[in-house]
Amino acid sequence: ADVDVVWLGEDMAYKNGPMVSPELIKELLVPNYKKITSFLKENGVENIFIDSDGNIESVLHLITEGGFNGISPVEIAANMDLLKIREQYPDLKIIGGVNKLNIAKGEEGIDFELKIVEKMLEKGGYIPSFDHSVPPIVSYKNYKLYIQKLKEICQ
Repeated sequence: ADVDVVWLGEDMAYKNGPMVSPELIKELLVPNYKKITSFLKENGVENIFIDSDGNIESVLHLITEGGFNGISPVEIAANMDLLKIREQYPDLKIIGGVNKLNIAKGEEGIDFELKIVEKMLEKGGYIPSFDHSVPPIVSYKNYKLYIQKLKEICQ
């Protein structure tokens, strides 16, 4: 079977940054990442994502060095910055980064998030998605409005 994407879960961070030092990531994880991602690439897998909660900005260079070319969920509550990441890593594929807390606020919050989504879509390599599961504080009404407006900008 042809594999379109491989997704590895590696919750290595919390709100303020990685739980492990960059030095340990470079020493212990990157060599193993390279083994995995090299094997996948040799076998035709073009999309290799790492999924990590928290703020991984300070170790993104190590993640990409390890062969990953995609990240998710880009947790805004952990001060991840979608536009900054896109600027620093123009070829990195990104899924996520829509702040669920703003969606819960209603139309103004939704419009704020969708302005960022539009900028990201213009740059490419991006799939808008919440930065985690949709929590109960997001009303059905606000979720429907978000989806409606998202469909409009994605057409």
